[in-house]
Amino acid sequence: MKKIVIISPHPDDDVIGMGGTIAKFKSENYFITCLYITQGCHSPSNVKIEPNHLAKVREKEAKKSALILGIDQTIFLRFKDIKENNQAQKVHKELEFHLSKLHPEEIYLPHPQEQHLTHKIITELSLNIAKSYLNYNASIFGYEVWTPIINPTMFMDITSFVELKREAILAHKSQIEEKSYDEGILGLNRYRAVFLHINKINKERYIEVFERISI
Repeated sequence: MKKIVIISPHPDDDVIGMGGTIAKFKSENYFITCLYITQGCHSPSNVKIEPNHLAKVREKEAKKSALILGIDQTIFLRFKDIKENNQAQKVHKELEFHLSKLHPEEIYLPHPQEQHLTHKIITELSLNIAKSYLNYNASIFGYEVWTPIINPTMFMDITSFVELKREAILAHKSQIEEKSYDEGILGLNRYRAVFLHINKINKERYIEVFERISI
């Protein structure tokens, strides 16, 4: 059974970036662990909700979403904001511990060109750990959330799993009340399929793309 780890900076990044691929992997009997780094309690979509309460809401939503997709194991590190008070060092330590313990064959994380600062920091920390601290080699792939991948190297047909992805995103009710993440990312997935081939008709209707990362 292939073991993979998905590093999700916020409680919904995993399903937005690769929810269809997660469902596809589960149909192929992968063992999937998701590491949720921050609580997402400072979301600009929820300025009227007290942060500690929002953190509990978002963790509950992530668990429901993970159940929909069949994620085997969820680990919540529960950092509030990694951009403050030397939190990055603590995140590094936690990530190193879990990645060493889980020993995945593949690691998925936001691709290095993501413009969201939290995503960038977590990806940089993760790649540093994979390069310098792990005593094994894992294949690493970047997924897209806020910033489309310019030169994707892996294309995953999620047509058969797109409704599961939609349902998993909609489980994050606190977030989609203000931003239609489902419409935005599924529009991108549809675009990826339509423009996949120049000179032939596509059978794929929805595609998630990834960037293979060398370290």
